[in-house]
Amino acid sequence: MRELLTIAILCNDASVRREQNSWAITGDPTEAALVTAAEKAGLSSQDLRNHHARLDVIPFESDSKFMATLHMIDGEPHILLKGAPETVLERCALSEEELHRIGNAMGV
Repeated sequence: MRELLTIAILCNDASVRREQNSWAITGDPTEAALVTAAEKAGLSSQDLRNHHARLDVIPFESDSKFMATLHMIDGEPHILLKGAPETVLERCALSEEELHRIGNAMGV
């Protein structure tokens, strides 16, 4: 779960911050929800973003249905991806059987 939430923070343009007695978001509400979930789980979006700087990005577009970011993690480049389930699954190195099983479980 920690790895998934780390990806949720790094492949994300939203921020959540405390302003007096309430919380304010910058960016897409769905992305802000991902950041909030990660912060509630004890991760620091600021620390993760500082430690794993974004090197490049493919921004989310409704046509492509995904967002991808490039980061150096543990000295190696990693592409992090989030988006529509069918779009993400297309880009995974899975067998046809695995793709079919996961797609069925997700209803896609």
